[in-house]
Parts: sequence; structure tokens; C-alpha cells
Amino acid sequence: MSRSKSGLCTVLCLALLFGLSIAVLAAVPVLTLQGAAEDPDVWVRFTDKPSNYKQDHPTNGYFGDAVGIVVWNSHDYPIRVTARVGDVLIGRGHAKQNLVVTKPLILDVPAEGKDHRDGLYTACIDAHKSAPEEGDYFDVGPNISEWNVAEAELLIRRLLPQVNKEQLWERGEAQSAVWQLTDNYLQSNVHEARALLVRADADPDRDCVGFPHPSNPDPNTADDTARYFSGPDLGIPMRPSPELSVSLTWEESADLDLHIIEPSGDEIYSDHPTSGSGGLLDQVSDCPGEALGTRIGEVSDYTIRLRLPFRRQEHAYWYAPPYGTYTVELSYRATCGESRGTAAWHVVIEIGNEKREFSGTIGSGVTVLVDQFTVGGYFMPMNMRN
Repeated sequence: MSRSKSGLCTVLCLALLFGLSIAVLAAVPVLTLQGAAEDPDVWVRFTDKPSNYKQDHPTNGYFGDAVGIVVWNSHDYPIRVTARVGDVLIGRGHAKQNLVVTKPLILDVPAEGKDHRDGLYTACIDAHKSAPEEGDYFDVGPNISEWNVAEAELLIRRLLPQVNKEQLWERGEAQSAVWQLTDNYLQSNVHEARALLVRADADPDRDCVGFPHPSNPDPNTADDTARYFSGPDLGIPMRPSPELSVSLTWEESADLDLHIIEPSGDEIYSDHPTSGSGGLLDQVSDCPGEALGTRIGEVSDYTIRLRLPFRRQEHAYWYAPPYGTYTVELSYRATCGESRGTAAWHVVIEIGNEKREFSGTIGSGVTVLVDQFTVGGYFMPMNMRN
């Protein structure tokens, strides 16, 4: 055994012997609704009101456009669960209504705890299905940005970001505009809905056909805990991979933040990991309360310092990014432990089949402009250009 491994074992044994806490710099997991529904130690339920937020008590399910959501976390570490724009709730039952999330939402769930929100805003996808009834439950399907369907692309790339920009989550014209793209059906608020589609750069006179309307593969399940169904489960053609991916890695014990500003001005970074277009920052690293390299305890006259590796990486992706110009920046947010106050970094931007790489060094308190690029122009993949 090497000296470094032997020393580490000694530190760990002494820490355990004396009941010392060990602080390791680590990333807080950021889970999509899909990730939360697939995690056996996380429970997701769509509910009606706070009085029913009990793990051993059945809930009444759907209660309106602003669906309630509660998440229980059985892990011994906190998690962040994000409901992204374009996430799909699959109605449980025969020929039940499906919903699409129209406003991003974040739940920070403590270790072995829970969090809930009453305001998960949605729109109905299926114009020719009845509205959900009070007490209906939902499962989780793939985000619409992952659907390889032309109308789905219009919905996530153009319409839903515009709905968020104008804060029209509960407005009738937003619902009608969604139905125009999913069912070629302007039911109400026709003038306002057409104007909204024009502002979103979507042709209101386009004959939209072929949008999938999935049914729940297992509609009779009595358990109200949300499950995830993949695209093939639902008969939905899926995109093979994200169209836009941005990753940041670095070497030193520091907290660097990746910032990506969308054409609308919406920004993704560690405190705002999901955007109005369905983008997601799915890897986040930061300094915990006890930073790497700081004192964690004392044994006799000796100070124990624990130096373990941690994940120095942040990553964001979009399956169908809105068209326009993006800006990528990074900032030096904090020094962790005994870092010298500078960090070497590396950024990789992948746009379809194009890859751009950048490297440099950043100092404490500094923000660096890494790159600007356009989606829908030169870097747009050939098979996605108009």
C-alpha cells in the first residue's frame, strides 16, 4: 500500500475512533422528475393540498392547472428536484388527459425529509380528451424536448419559452396555442392565441398533425407514487442525444459556477438550474459547510486534515434549445479550504456535431466570458436547419 493510501486509512480510522465528522466536498444531486421517479429512495406524488402531504396517507391527486407536487427523500444527503418546462405528466387511467409543465419549478429536499409546492403550472396536451378530474393521478413521461416530432419541437423550442417570457402560465390563450400545435385546434381565445403563436415565431395557420397522444401503459395501478415511462413505453419517437451541451471542469479546490444565458435572457447557473425552455444544469459542485482542507477535528496534539477528491464539474444540456445567440460565462464563486485562489478551467461546448473547447485560469471573484454562439445559424445541425 502506498504511503498516501496508508495515511488516508489512518485518518479515516482515527476519525471514526474519535467520532469526528468528515467533510468531503461533493455535488448536490440535481434530479429531473424522471430521475426522481426512477430513484428507489425518492418518492414523487402529484397531490392536491398540504393537509394530505403525508407519506402514509393517500392524496386526492389533481386539483387544477397548478398541480401540487410533494417529494420525499430517503437519502442521507439533500437532493434538488427540478420540474422543467416541457416535462410531461401522463394521466393514469384509460384515455386520461396528459399535461405539460409550463413553468420551471425547483424543490430543495433535505436529507431524509420532504418538500412540496402547490404551484406546478401545466397545460393540457390532448384537446379531444376531457379535463382531468379531481383525484386523478399522474405518472412521468419524457420531456417534450426529447420527442423527435416536428410539432413537439415547435412547442418546446418556440411556444413554451414565449409563454414563460410573458408569464402566461394560467392564461387561456396559452392553453389554446398549445392545442394548436398538438391537435391543430384553437378552442378559445382564438385571436389572442394566434397573436401568441406569431410572437413565438410559430405559424398559427400551420396544419399541425402527428403529435403523439400517449396513454398510460399501466392505467390501473392503485399506488399514487409517480412512476416514469420511457418514450418506447409510450410509443413516442425520441431524439438520440441533446442538441446543445456545455460542460465545465476544473482542477483546484474551488467553487466555480457555469453560467449560460439563453437568447431570451433566461440564465442557467447553480442557483437557477432549469430554464423556461427545458434546459437543465444537471451537475453542480460547490463548497459545503466544512470545506476541503480545513480542520475537521483534533486527536491529542494533532490536527486532522482530510483531503479527498470531489467532482469538479458542472454540465448543462438542451435537447431542443431555442434559436438565437447564447452566452457562456464562468465565475469564481468561492475558495474551498486552502486553495491558492486561482483555478485552471476547461469548457467544452457541443452543438449538434460541432465541438468547441476553451481553457484558461480564473482568479477569486472574477467572471470570464468564455464564448458566444448561435443556434439556428451556422452551428445548427444540418438536419435541423429550416
